[in-house]
Amino acid sequence: MGRSDRFRQIVLVTLAALVVGAGALTIRSRARTNDDDSADGRIEAIGDLSGLQRSSGPNDPDASPVGLDRSSGNGATAEGGQRSERVAGSVLAVAGAKTQGSEAPTTARPTATRPSTTTEAPTTTAPTTTEAPTTTTTTTTTTTTVPPPPPAALVNGGFVGVEVPAGSFLLVDDGQVAGWTSDSGVFEIWHPDMEGVGSPDGTNLIELNANGATTIHQDISVTPGSKLEWSFHHRGRDGKDTVELLIGPSDGPLERVKKARTGRKWKRYRGSYEVPEGQSSIRIAFRARDSGSVGNLLDDIRLAPRS
Repeated sequence: MGRSDRFRQIVLVTLAALVVGAGALTIRSRARTNDDDSADGRIEAIGDLSGLQRSSGPNDPDASPVGLDRSSGNGATAEGGQRSERVAGSVLAVAGAKTQGSEAPTTARPTATRPSTTTEAPTTTAPTTTEAPTTTTTTTTTTTTVPPPPPAALVNGGFVGVEVPAGSFLLVDDGQVAGWTSDSGVFEIWHPDMEGVGSPDGTNLIELNANGATTIHQDISVTPGSKLEWSFHHRGRDGKDTVELLIGPSDGPLERVKKARTGRKWKRYRGSYEVPEGQSSIRIAFRARDSGSVGNLLDDIRLAPRS
């Protein structure tokens, strides 16, 4: 037998042994699921390999595989090679059939679940601070604003704001009588029941001649070019008394618009006044024409734009 044939035979035998080993391992792994098929596979594999024993015994170093008789010549060599090829083919066929066609379903080995050893850290809850409710105290301050009088509106034409005892009179500083100024610095305020003279508007009245012939006045904001209506009540104390009504710019000069001479009975006087252009403030004044400290009672003085 030539070297090439022998080398080929050795390769085939070695391949067959490897395949058989792989098949045996595969068959064992399936043993639990298909015992009958595994037994048949082992018998067939062992039967095919029984002829592969050495002919000269296990201790002969020159022994050849079964069927490879060195003295038999080419015929024996050819026969041995054919047999080896059949054995290898048979083993490959058996292994392939068992692996592909008759492979039993694999039973999945249960997987043991290892308990988790992770210990969750305890949650630390920060202390909660409850904010005390805030009490807001709102103090509402109500401011009563006295609106300014409309243009050309005279203030306190009835001389109110001074408490006078019934049936009597009071001498007061002009600062106590709202709206008015006296050149003598004094006002003589009468109660309506004083000497039974009464009052046109039911409130206080004044005697213009408190300490002699006196003039009182009041400054008023007006609209330039506007027309005003004025009126007042006059009465003599012990007879006929005379008074003058003066109107003009606040810084003067004043113009006499009415001269009234009245006895011991109340009389109303009225008229109009046209404000010059460019003039926004006027002064209205009453001046006693009689000397002495007696006479010229005044009440219910009015000045307003013509309606």
